[in-house]
Amino acid sequence: MSFPTMALRAHVHPLPARRARTTPAGCARGGRGVPFALTSTVDPSTALPGFYAAPGSHFDMANLELKGPRSNVDTGDPHDYGRPFVKGALDGSAACGSWACSPGGWDSPNARPSTEWFYVLSGRGRVTDPDGAPHPFGPGDVVVLPRGWHGRWDITEHIHKIWLTHTHEDKQGASKRPTTAPFARLVESLATDSSKKNSAGRAGVAAYDDADGFRAGVWALPAHGEAIVTNDANAIEVFTVVKGELFVVDHDGAVARRCVPGDVVFLPEGWRGSIRGGDARAEAAAVSVAGSRGTPSTSIGSNVTTASSPASSRGAERDEMYDPENETRGRR
Repeated sequence: MSFPTMALRAHVHPLPARRARTTPAGCARGGRGVPFALTSTVDPSTALPGFYAAPGSHFDMANLELKGPRSNVDTGDPHDYGRPFVKGALDGSAACGSWACSPGGWDSPNARPSTEWFYVLSGRGRVTDPDGAPHPFGPGDVVVLPRGWHGRWDITEHIHKIWLTHTHEDKQGASKRPTTAPFARLVESLATDSSKKNSAGRAGVAAYDDADGFRAGVWALPAHGEAIVTNDANAIEVFTVVKGELFVVDHDGAVARRCVPGDVVFLPEGWRGSIRGGDARAEAAAVSVAGSRGTPSTSIGSNVTTASSPASSRGAERDEMYDPENETRGRR
């Protein structure tokens, strides 16, 4: 899926993509070379925002920081852990990283100030609405918690996830219900869509689309396929590779990265380049977020529409270790 973008601010702090070797066909982390010469230099006067990528090991449990015991707990003794990836995107309104938590349960009574997407790497749990409606999730699930949601969290098996949040204004008529969808089921839906079967670029489907800047789902890229990405000046994309391999290449070929399952990639505002398929079809869980005046990518698909509303606001910079599911809670 391709996403809109804008110039990356200095206060965004992700990991840099690895530089490609200075050989004509080399690509960072080895593997199949990209099909044109790569160089190791960029003219600063013409340089555009670069993408950022982290290997799955960056978010291993051993690399997450213990945040301590949770407050308001009534079941178990849950402790949570986190590690940031990007802060301050979209003028401070978007951030992403990794979070983990041991088993336990707690009420989350405060309405969320942001919409959160997350992809479950391992573990199980559920969120429950105030009316008692449960929303269970487990490994490989794509989950969205909309702004305004509140209820309850229960972690039944030590959970580990990749997340992104976007702080924005209320969206009139938008549902406050969480969305959960198995990655495998979303990918299967691509196989039944005849309009996407033979695509040489990215073909995607949305599990959640608020029609006003936040779209989450999956996309697939065929072996040796290519997707040209031209991000809007006020939108971002984050994806984690679930299957296969792909290469992310800056517009001038100066920086390239081979990405494999577990890797997480951030395409910032204003980024231009391409995503190229390796020897096997690649599949990714992805989220596209647009700030005010931005347009989210259509590569995830736009088949799910829940609401349209006023443009999002600029949120405040948040602490690296903030709690993604209830940013206002205290610590016991």
